[in-house]
Amino acid sequence: MFQALLPSIVLTMFQGCLAVRGYAAFVRIDASAICQPDLGCTSNDPPFNNTNKLPEPSSVIRTKFLLYTRSNQIEAQILMAGDAGRLRSSNFITTRPTRFIIHGFLQHGQVKWIKDMADEFLKKEDCNVIAVDWGDGAWLPYTQAVANTRIVGNEIASLINFLDQGEETLFQRIHLIGHSLGAHVAGYVGQRIHGIGRITGLDPAAPNFVDTDPLVRLDHTDAGFVDIIHTDDSEFDYVSGYGMFDPVGHVDFYPNGGKYQPGCSEKTVSNLMYTAYYKGLENAEDILSCSHSRAISLFIESINSECHFTAFRCPSLEDLDRNEGNCMRCEPNGCPKLGFLADQSLARGSFYLRTRPDDPYCGYYQHVTVQFGDTMSPANGRLKVQLVAPGRPSGFFEINSGDMNFQAGQERHFLYDDIYPLTEIGEVRVTFTRTRGIFWWLRYSYTPASVSIRHVTVTSIQTGETAYFCGYDRQITSGSTVNLRKRNRLEKCVPGGRGSI
Repeated sequence: MFQALLPSIVLTMFQGCLAVRGYAAFVRIDASAICQPDLGCTSNDPPFNNTNKLPEPSSVIRTKFLLYTRSNQIEAQILMAGDAGRLRSSNFITTRPTRFIIHGFLQHGQVKWIKDMADEFLKKEDCNVIAVDWGDGAWLPYTQAVANTRIVGNEIASLINFLDQGEETLFQRIHLIGHSLGAHVAGYVGQRIHGIGRITGLDPAAPNFVDTDPLVRLDHTDAGFVDIIHTDDSEFDYVSGYGMFDPVGHVDFYPNGGKYQPGCSEKTVSNLMYTAYYKGLENAEDILSCSHSRAISLFIESINSECHFTAFRCPSLEDLDRNEGNCMRCEPNGCPKLGFLADQSLARGSFYLRTRPDDPYCGYYQHVTVQFGDTMSPANGRLKVQLVAPGRPSGFFEINSGDMNFQAGQERHFLYDDIYPLTEIGEVRVTFTRTRGIFWWLRYSYTPASVSIRHVTVTSIQTGETAYFCGYDRQITSGSTVNLRKRNRLEKCVPGGRGSI
C-alpha cells in the first residue's frame, strides 16, 4: 500500500499554487494535435505518444528569453521572435558565440544555477547567453511538462531563425545546454534546425523518454557535437533515477559511474520524510535532486577551472578503479574532458571518471593500491583509506566500497579524486572494520578481527609519479586505524616491524 502511495507522496512535496490556465482564441486543438500560426501543428501521434498528452499552447507556457551579455550581466534583456525593435535595442551581437541555458521540471529561468552558469560563460568569453524561462510549462503534472517540451523546442528554434539575419555561420556558433527535460528541449531544437553546433545534455530526463524513438528524445544526430553528463541514472523509483543511463551523444560521461554521486545523502523514503518534517521541504528537495543536479555543478565548474575533469574509456567504474586492461591510458584521440572542453577532443563513446564529493569537484587523480600481508587469514570487512597532507587530511574513502572478503597477498584498487597533489601527501591512514558473515554464529563462518597491510601505493595519474606508504605486514584490528609514512622506494616496505595496531 505504501509503495502505491509513493508517487503521490513525492510529488506532494513539490506542490504549490498552480496558475489558472487560459487558451488563446487563435489556437486550434483537436484530439491529436495543437496548431499555432507561428509554430505549426504538434501532434501526439506515434512516436510522440510517450505521454498521451497534447502540449499546451504558447499562451499558457509563456516562454521568455532572457539575454545576458558583458554589457548587461546583471539585468537581462527580453528577446522575442519577430520583434526586430527589441533585437536592435538589445546587446545581442550575431558574430559572438550564443549559448542557450534551458532548465528542467519544476524550475524557471531565473533560478540561481542558471545565473551562475551565465556569469561563468561571460567570464570565460564575450558571448551572448540566453536563459530560456519556460517555468509556467514545466509544472505539474510531470507528463504535461514532458509534452510541453516540444513547444518550447519549437519556440527556441523560431527565435534562432529570427536571430539568424542571414548570418551563415550563426547556427554553428549555437550551443544549447539543457538540464533534465531541458536536454530534450534542446534535442527538439536540433531537429528543427539542422547545423546547430553543439548540445550539452545535463543528466537528460529518463521518465517517458527511455526506450523511445530518437525523434522523441535527445540524440547524437541533433547537433554537430552532442555531449552528455550522466549523474542520476539508477533505476527510476520516484526518489531516484531521474536521468537516462543509455548513451545518446557523441560523448557520454559517467562521473562516479553515472549513478549515486558522492556527497549526496541517501535517497530513501524514510530519509526524505524525516528531512521534510524536521528540516523543511526545501532540504528534502535538495536530497531528491542532489545527484540529478550534480551534472549542473560539474559543468559550471568546468567552464573556468584550471583543473580538468579528465575521463577514460573504461567499460565501468569498477574497471576504472582497477585500471582494468590499462583502460586509463589516453588513446590517440586523447582523453576527453567533461564539461566545457568536451568538444576539444576527437574521442567518441562512453567515458568514466571520478569526482570529489564537494566543491571544488575536480581534483588530482590518485590511483590507490592496497596490498595485504602474505600471511594473514581471509577476513570479511570494510577498508577505508585517507590521504593526508600536513594538517589537511582528505575525507575517508572505501576501497571497493561494501563488505569485502580480503585475502592474503591480495591487491585492491581505487581511483580517488583528491584536492591535494601527490607531492603534498605525506601519510596514509587505513581503517579496518570487521563484518560478520551471514551464518556468523557457525564456527566455520567465523572471520578474523584483523587484517595486515604490506603497503599502499599512490600514483598520480597526471604526472605518473608514485609514492609508497609502508605497513610492514602489521595487523590492524577491527575499528582501529594505522598511519603509514611515505617512502620513496617500494623496497623499503619489507616486513620488519610487525605489531598489532
